[in-house]
Amino acid sequence: MIGIYKITNIINNKCYYGSSKNVEKRWRDHKNQLNRNSHINSKLQRAWNKYGENSFIFEIVEECEKTKLFEIEQKYLNLEPDYNIGINACGGDNLTNNPNRDKIIEKIKKGSKLWRDSLSDVERNEIFSKPLDKNPNWRGGVTYQYCECGIRIGTGHKHCNKCRPRSNNKNPFFGKTHSDTVKNKQSERMKGNIPKNREPIFINGVEYNSYHDASIKLGIPAVTIRWRVLSKNPKYKNYKFKNKENFTYTDNEQKERLSKPQINSKRNHNKPFLIDNVEYQTLKDASEKLKIHQMTIKGRLISSKFDNYKYIT
Repeated sequence: MIGIYKITNIINNKCYYGSSKNVEKRWRDHKNQLNRNSHINSKLQRAWNKYGENSFIFEIVEECEKTKLFEIEQKYLNLEPDYNIGINACGGDNLTNNPNRDKIIEKIKKGSKLWRDSLSDVERNEIFSKPLDKNPNWRGGVTYQYCECGIRIGTGHKHCNKCRPRSNNKNPFFGKTHSDTVKNKQSERMKGNIPKNREPIFINGVEYNSYHDASIKLGIPAVTIRWRVLSKNPKYKNYKFKNKENFTYTDNEQKERLSKPQINSKRNHNKPFLIDNVEYQTLKDASEKLKIHQMTIKGRLISSKFDNYKYIT
């Protein structure tokens, strides 16, 4: 018999709904598992252990066609029966709302790890390996795609931005330009608009609206002006924000700050060396006198092939 069945606890009227293509066989399976204390539904198993088999009755609540089995079961599950863990009639979800969910997941993890560890390399490759076209992410052995012009492009694209075909089918503004009237309107609309992130600055007592404004008037790159404004070097103390307090080192603090890293430090550069038993103090000095490039001299000093080039230790 195909249909929906109900297992009811006559002590507290709590119940469990289920569906089956063979209801009588399904009830026998339930009883066998419950009596062996191995039922997958922990709620129903605990109630069975507590109240006993005689406290439960089994009944068929509705017969139906095989194609409508899950649809009708869902109608009863929507009543939120106490012993049902799964809330969907698609085969039963006995994990999401299970009171022992964490323990079950941990047990599954351990079992899965033991199974994977027991596999040989050959078995592991047969199960998990998906070479070439068996791998859904395989792209025919081509890692990157390139446009006809040679520029690398993203996966799925055929052209770069410069080479992509342009037609009026996909671009309504294709082949058109803004009229002078529109351009003038846009220009007037933008006049007087002050960017929110603009920061007025002072340079040598003269106020400028922005780095860009100062760059145009002074002929200094905007990035250089910004660096000087943010710098703590007393050399640029005349570069400062209008609405922010600037901090700069004093001349003595700057000298002390720069000298500290050099105190007791060992300098490896400018080590004296010998070339043909003639002593030189620097690479520049030797280069000028011998008419040999500095990097050539340095390479010979560290090479074992030139015994006449050596550092003085």
